[in-house]
Amino acid sequence: VGIPRAVNTGDATYLLALSFLLENLDTVGVSKAMHVMHEIENMARQSVEGQSMELDWVANHTFGLGDEDYYRMCTKKTCWYTFIAPLRIGYITGTPVWKEEDMIENLARLTQFGMMLGIAFQIQDDLLNLVGKLEKYGKEIAGDIYEGKRTIMLNHVIASSGQHSEAIKAIIRKPRSEKKKKDVNFILRQMDACGSIEYGRKLAEHFAAQALQMLEGLDFLREDTLIQPAEKWECGHMDKRLLRELVNYVVLRHL
Repeated sequence: VGIPRAVNTGDATYLLALSFLLENLDTVGVSKAMHVMHEIENMARQSVEGQSMELDWVANHTFGLGDEDYYRMCTKKTCWYTFIAPLRIGYITGTPVWKEEDMIENLARLTQFGMMLGIAFQIQDDLLNLVGKLEKYGKEIAGDIYEGKRTIMLNHVIASSGQHSEAIKAIIRKPRSEKKKKDVNFILRQMDACGSIEYGRKLAEHFAAQALQMLEGLDFLREDTLIQPAEKWECGHMDKRLLRELVNYVVLRHL
C-alpha cells in the first residue's frame, strides 16, 4: 500500500505545480509560462530516458561500463529532474525583463552548473547507500547492490578486482531475491580493498568543486538580493549564498 500511495502523491504534486503556473498565468505571462512548460516536458523526457538506461543495464546484465556511461545516465536521470530544470525554471520566471540571446547563454551556464552539482549529488547518494547509517540515510543500506545498479563504485570494483571480477558479476546477475547478505558483504569488501569507495568520494568532491567554480562565474546572479514588495519577480534572496550552501550540503551529508 505504501508504494502506490507514494507514487500517487508524487503524481498529485506534479499536477499542483502545473496548476500554480496556470493560476498565475496573467502575472507570469504567456511567453514565460510556455517556456516553463517546455522545460517541464524536456525534464520529464530526459528523466525517463536516464531511468530507461539504468533499468536496461540491470535487465540486460550489462558490464564493462565506464565513468562516462555513468555520467551520461546520471545527467539524464538525476541532474535534469533535481537540479537543471529547477535552476532553469527559476531563472526564467525570476528574471523580470530579458532578451532571448542573454537567456540562451545564461541558461546554458546554469545547465552546466546543474549537471556538475547533480553528478556530485548522485555519486554521494550512491556512497551513502553503500556505507551510510540507516537512521540518517533513511533507505536500505546496500540496496543498490541488491538491485544490481551500475554505480560508479560497482563499475570501478568490477574493473579493478582482477580475479574476483567474475565472482562480483555472478552475484550482480542474481535476482534480488537470491542475493544473500554474504554476497553483498563480499562486494563491499572488494570495494574497500580496491579503493572503490574512496574513488567515488574523490569524484563527488571533484564535481562539487567544479560546480562551485562555475557558480562563482555566474555573474548574472547576485550575492545578496534584498527583496522589496515592488520587486516580486527579482531573483531569490541570497542567490549565490543559497546555491553555495547547497553545493556544500551535497558532499557534506553524513556518511
